[in-house]
Amino acid sequence: MLYHQLKLLLNVAFKSFTGFQESHCQPAASLTEPTLTFSRSNNTASNREWLSSSIFLDYLSQAEAQEIVQQFESISRNNRQLVFWTGIPRERAQQWADARGMATLTTMMGPLMDPLDGRCQRSSKGPNSWRKYVKGASIIFSLYASGAGTVTVLTIPPPLQLVDLRPGCTFLSLEEPILKGKLGGLHDVKIKFVHPMVEGAEDFAYQVWPTDRTKEWTERFGAVIVTFKHWGGRRLQTKNAALELANKAGSARNMAEAESSKGLKQAQKAWNVAKAEKARSLKQAKKARNLAEAKKARKLKQAKKAMNLAEAEKATRLKQAKKARNVAKAEKATKLKRAEMARNLVEAEKARRLKQAKKHEA
Repeated sequence: MLYHQLKLLLNVAFKSFTGFQESHCQPAASLTEPTLTFSRSNNTASNREWLSSSIFLDYLSQAEAQEIVQQFESISRNNRQLVFWTGIPRERAQQWADARGMATLTTMMGPLMDPLDGRCQRSSKGPNSWRKYVKGASIIFSLYASGAGTVTVLTIPPPLQLVDLRPGCTFLSLEEPILKGKLGGLHDVKIKFVHPMVEGAEDFAYQVWPTDRTKEWTERFGAVIVTFKHWGGRRLQTKNAALELANKAGSARNMAEAESSKGLKQAQKAWNVAKAEKARSLKQAKKARNLAEAKKARKLKQAKKAMNLAEAEKATRLKQAKKARNVAKAEKATKLKRAEMARNLVEAEKARRLKQAKKHEA
């Protein structure tokens, strides 16, 4: 399923890889040689370009590369996760993958890595040639896995690290760079570590790339040391020996981490102090703001009260003035009425006198 994309990326991937080959491998052959092609038995992808044959000439022949490609395409993954392993016995890694329905390079290679099958070239190749052949198969397997979403790597647990024990192992020099896109590939993958040699942790997986979550392991299991067969026949027989090697390999790193942790703690402390100071300043500013708002509200309340009192006093004055006007008006009306009555009495008296005068004259 991923091959349609992989075929377009492999040439670019391994042009970057040739720079790595110059310092770690034999010189690559001319890039002008024929292109390696293959076709499925069902003819759905016949004669598609796979990659320049010169890319694999340090590890595989054209025929070997095409045989591996055809073998990979003949196997249905059925959404099985792909498994890499390094630093632990191959048999243990294969048992772990088989028990969980996952696929290792051995699983994908099938008969090409089965010594009992006639298609396996192990018996016809010397040890060095066989190792080169397996590395070439690992490159194709890594490119195939680089777009698989998630891959699992079975390896040794912290604090031991592969980079301290054997920097040039296949996983670190070829497989991991391809998975991370440093030597090409789709680099659309999450890498998770599992440490099946640790009892109780056989199914505990944690992400190491693109996000490093090793802390999840150390928080749960701590610094676990296991006995395992080391490269070159050397064995770490006891926990003390393993711890000694781990301490020696990681002492500089631990010191750097301790220094970094100390710096982080100091920075965290300074940040917390600054944060507390800021919170205190904000609290004081809020308190001052609340006091100012309360004072303003109090002044507004007093102003409103004074205004209400002034309005009430004005209303009282208006009422009193109106009452005074009404009293004056009533008094005026009374005076006018009395004056009218006095005039009427005068008129009546005048009329009576005129009447009496006429009576005397008669």
